[in-house]
Amino acid sequence: MAATAGVAITWPEITFNNAISNKKCGVADAYFIDSQTGATLYVFQVMASWATDSDKLINSFPSTSLTC
Repeated sequence: MAATAGVAITWPEITFNNAISNKKCGVADAYFIDSQTGATLYVFQVMASWATDSDKLINSFPSTSLTC
């Protein structure tokens, strides 16, 4: 969960903001790469949501949706 949350928060392809509830969401692709060959082993989409007023992670999980 920590690695996928980091991907979705640091390099999101899509972000959504909710100013009323102080939440933000990011969607990104997470890649598993072979460290010896550099070949891509697996790719999946992840979603992470976090609070903007406390910077606490709310949730992070694999997702096929392009919205939060």
